[in-house]
Formats: sequence, C-alpha cells, structure tokens
Amino acid sequence: MVSFVERLKSTFATLIRPLTSEDGQPEASISLAEARLGLRLPAVLREYYLRAGRFDRFNRAHNQLLRPEEWSVDRGKLVFLEENQCVVFWGVDAGSVPEDDPPVYQAENVRGRPTEWYLEHKRCSEFLIVMLHLQAVWAGYDFLGGSSITSEALTKFLIGWTPAGSVNELLAFNRQGAAACVLESKDSSQLYVGGRTERDFELIETELKAVGVELDQF
Repeated sequence: MVSFVERLKSTFATLIRPLTSEDGQPEASISLAEARLGLRLPAVLREYYLRAGRFDRFNRAHNQLLRPEEWSVDRGKLVFLEENQCVVFWGVDAGSVPEDDPPVYQAENVRGRPTEWYLEHKRCSEFLIVMLHLQAVWAGYDFLGGSSITSEALTKFLIGWTPAGSVNELLAFNRQGAAACVLESKDSSQLYVGGRTERDFELIETELKAVGVELDQF
C-alpha cells in the first residue's frame, strides 16, 4: 500500500512540482505548538506539515491552513484549517495519543453560539489530498476556470484523469500539470479546473469544448 508521504509527494509533483525541504514546517515549530496545547498531532497531519506546511501557494490560496503558532483547541478539537471568510473551521480530535489517520470534523463559526462539530470525512489523509486539489483550482494556479457540466459531458472529459479522492459531494482529479474538482448535484454538476501553465489550461479548454462545455475563466 502506498504511504501517505508517498502519495503526498506524488500529488505535489503531479500538480505543480516536487516538494523540497523548504516547503515543510520545521520540526521544532510543530513540537513547540504541541507542547503549548498539551497534545500530539496525528501522524498524517504531522507529516503533511513536515513535508508541505509552508507551501502557501496552495495551503493558503483560498482556505487557510493554519500555522503551528495559530493552532487552537475548541471543544476537544484541534483546529488546523480555516475557511477564507472565517465562517467554517476544520479540526481533528485533540489528544496525547491520537489516531494516525483520524476523522476530520467541521464546525461553523457563529458568534454567540457554542461550537458544534460534525463529521466531515472519516480519514484525514484523503481530506488533505482533496483539499490540495480544491485549493489549486480555486486560487493556487494562475490559470483557472469553471462551468456547470452534465454527467454525460463530465464522463467524457475525465477520460485520462486520475481520481484523487472525494469529500462528500466534492470529487478531485489530476493529471500532470492540472487539477479538476467537481461538486456533484442531481441535474448539473459544477466543474472547477486549473492548469500549471497557460498551455496546460488551453488543453483543458480544448477538451471541454469538444464535449460541448465553455469555460468561464477566473
């Protein structure tokens, strides 16, 4: 079975470029934050921070991956990701002996109300990989677009793309230099795409036109 670290490295190399040592958070900053909060980061989340925690082009393109000094604990959850308008937060169970790959929970930030956490996804590893793709197509890439798309057109378009995972109705796909995310609905889904270069994006546009879909560029 492919390890999470291997999958993470492969995903970055496919989407944008291979990870370097400069992309990770220093071990010392993570350990200091763990000591401050009296907890241990789950293995999968710890590896993400160590390998890619400072890759802000994706991590903070839309939603914000919090830095170790920004972590907090709310009603038993370690908050590590914040929606771009601070309306929603994501977290994992906070503890000294966490699961390696725990569930991820979501909570709304409503002033004057206690936080209520709801299960978002059963595995942190898949959640992180899918969020990488969403960040890429929502602002991480320089060349972006989106459109509504029928199931028939989507099936044809995705030939040659690799599934990267799903979180509820959100599906993620990739190929070299490109990402695609689909928000599924009954009648017509919403497609978001991005390319590492203008050429990568133009190729996506051409393929979508071939199945009758015109992209709106962002």
